[in-house]
Amino acid sequence: MLYKRQKKSRAFCGFLVLPIIVLVFFVLKTPVHALALSPAIKDIVVERGQEYFDALSIKNDSPQEKTLYVRVRSFSATTEGGAPVLDPLGQEDEAVAWVNLSSKSIIVPAGARKNFIFSVRPPQVASTGSHFLGLFVSEEPPVASGQQVKVAAEVGSLWSITIPGEVILSGRVDDFAMSSGAKGPFSFETYLLNDGTILWRPRGFVSIKGLFTVPFVSQEFNIGQRAVLPKTQQRFFETVNDALPLVARIIPWRFRATLEVETPQGERVSTSLQWWHFQKSHLITVGVVVALAALWFIRRRGHRRKKFVEKTLKRGGATLVILLALSAVVAAPAFAQTTVQSNTTVAGVVPDNQPGGIGDGTGGGGGTNPPPQANPPDTAIFQVPPEPTNNPVTTFGFRSVPDGGTFECSIDGAGYQMCTSPATYNVVGNARHSFGVRAISNGLTDASPAIFFWNLDTTAPTVNNVVVTPAERSATAVWNSEAGSTNVMVYVVQGGNINNGTVVSANQNPAGTFTAIVNDLTPNTTYSYSVRSTDTAGNTAQTPLTTFTTLQDVTPPANPNNFTSTPGSRQITLQWANPVDADFLGVRLIRQQGQFPANQNDGVVIFSQDTPGVANGSRADTELTNGTQYFYALFAYDTAGNFSTGVLQSATPVAPPVIAQCNDGIDN
Repeated sequence: MLYKRQKKSRAFCGFLVLPIIVLVFFVLKTPVHALALSPAIKDIVVERGQEYFDALSIKNDSPQEKTLYVRVRSFSATTEGGAPVLDPLGQEDEAVAWVNLSSKSIIVPAGARKNFIFSVRPPQVASTGSHFLGLFVSEEPPVASGQQVKVAAEVGSLWSITIPGEVILSGRVDDFAMSSGAKGPFSFETYLLNDGTILWRPRGFVSIKGLFTVPFVSQEFNIGQRAVLPKTQQRFFETVNDALPLVARIIPWRFRATLEVETPQGERVSTSLQWWHFQKSHLITVGVVVALAALWFIRRRGHRRKKFVEKTLKRGGATLVILLALSAVVAAPAFAQTTVQSNTTVAGVVPDNQPGGIGDGTGGGGGTNPPPQANPPDTAIFQVPPEPTNNPVTTFGFRSVPDGGTFECSIDGAGYQMCTSPATYNVVGNARHSFGVRAISNGLTDASPAIFFWNLDTTAPTVNNVVVTPAERSATAVWNSEAGSTNVMVYVVQGGNINNGTVVSANQNPAGTFTAIVNDLTPNTTYSYSVRSTDTAGNTAQTPLTTFTTLQDVTPPANPNNFTSTPGSRQITLQWANPVDADFLGVRLIRQQGQFPANQNDGVVIFSQDTPGVANGSRADTELTNGTQYFYALFAYDTAGNFSTGVLQSATPVAPPVIAQCNDGIDN
């Protein structure tokens, strides 16, 4: 079992490189020297209905100015090591919709750094627990292709967004074993499973004892604060950085390692393992013991060899000292451990002050520090009007990084003037307008103001060439209006209130031509209707009330089925199943002698009754003459008075057989 575990560890190629693999694959999709986004890992805790503001820093180390495009995707941990895997489009986490980006793109000059402001606002119905997102920046805009989105090489920041509330706290230790993944006698691998709904950063201690009860070494577990995502099992690799006791360097020694971890539910659980430690230097110890035993045996041979023995003992003592020294020298390389830290970081990605985060062991160091406060501030707009809009009154919200200082705003290229967030303006003219804002902090002004462009459009669309083609129970309307607008048809029975009418959405094909199909109408009925068109700016046009009349219903219903006749004495019983037409009303049963009835009026009406909603029917025709053949036709009719073609049956009533009786008094 131990061999299999060690083999699995070797196949894993060293768990200590997993944080680097994760960050390289999901963060460093472009070379670090060209583009960097920090922090690479971010933990966010926000209440429902509240808004969380923060900023990411984008560094452009290339010699060219870059226009970068931003998108947000959710991910889940499906690998043993918790490596993030992006969720398929259409199946993403609800948290994607909570993120509000200050812009879909950002321009970063060559060799410069820009801060990108974002906000997170979970709705009141947001699910409690942890949600996991990645904000990705690429040099090319995403291109949709079916269900996939193709992007150029990306740089990403991974987020954990936690919604406080009723969450499931559940975690356990699945395995704790020796590992051959690193040098040194005290290397362990641990599998932890998070069954809950919130991120788990396990904390605890690893202690090692020899044959005595007091631990000779104890070390904090998961110093790098690596996290286990919900519904994920993750592997931890720990090396205790301490030398062996002196006695264990000379002879085999038994050790006991204990792992104590605090679970998400607040419980402290422990697990332990025991093993015997063997190394090459122990062979020298065995050799010394054998040599001493041999000398003792020679001494027991008698005094005749006393001088020889004395010389041998002197030489043996010297030999023993040499062997012991050699043992320590040979043993030394076994104790020269290579320190394997769990806080590996990637230079240029994680800043020095960034705590460990999702699925990695980052603990700081080697990163790029945020820009000092003396640098000019960065400005971002986070509240803008719809684009386009039909409202000349527009409101803008904006922030700066670092926060504080003052702002200057400009409308349509006019001079910058002092302003505060939010700022409201009334613009004039159906045209393209612009709003610019720049932050001022510590006497320094943002050299690249944030600018937003939008179109003011107060002109309603036109609706013309409306043509309605009615049928018996439906109508098709076709008209022309502005391409890209939203069009509907509203109708009501003539005399009704059009404001309470039925609304039918129209399809656009080709551009500028709209079609609406209205169903479930009543034949030979007049309806009032109006067509309404709303453009992308919110302007609406509506046609005056017009009427159309559906066609007279001339379509007969289907015939009854399963029509049968059963003769009896002086009667015939007829049975059938009614049709399932929506406008079916009833049936008429006609009888003739000598021939079948030609239509619903040709013969004696045996049965005629409205039976809507009734599945089956039957009728007994009585007072008939035995031995005479009778002919029947059954017709269905609808609410418009249309009769079906009819189904036919014939039968002959018969008298019952006569039983002869004898009056001779004998029972025969």
